[in-house]
Amino acid sequence: MFWNLTNGAGERTVDQPDFTERDKHRLAYLQKIANEMLDEALKDTRLKRWQQLLGGVALIAFASIFFLPHGRGEMNVISYLFGLSSVAAFTLFFFVLFWKGRITKRVEEEFWERHGKEYKELAARRDDSEKSETGYWLR
Repeated sequence: MFWNLTNGAGERTVDQPDFTERDKHRLAYLQKIANEMLDEALKDTRLKRWQQLLGGVALIAFASIFFLPHGRGEMNVISYLFGLSSVAAFTLFFFVLFWKGRITKRVEEEFWERHGKEYKELAARRDDSEKSETGYWLR
């Protein structure tokens, strides 16, 4: 283990990983690619329709709260509508979350297939470089 990251002249030593500005930009570019791939995949029209349906059902459940009966033993159609719409809203909410998770997983796998090796290599070099710059000696 060494404590001094530079030789006396301020040059990098052989043990310090080389993470250049170019590498930093490439890593940022790969992250941008990943974000764009995910944004593009989440623009799926079917997912948007399910989200709109969820919003509509949740709005119906919320609006029906104001029309629920207040007296003891009173029942009306709104009570049933509230129960059905709230259960439907919860079900749709979890369905949309599940669908988004599947889309995210698919895009993530696609990204790792295309750029995974390069991304992991750059990220490892960045992490090693940050450890060296901060004097992190408990490697």
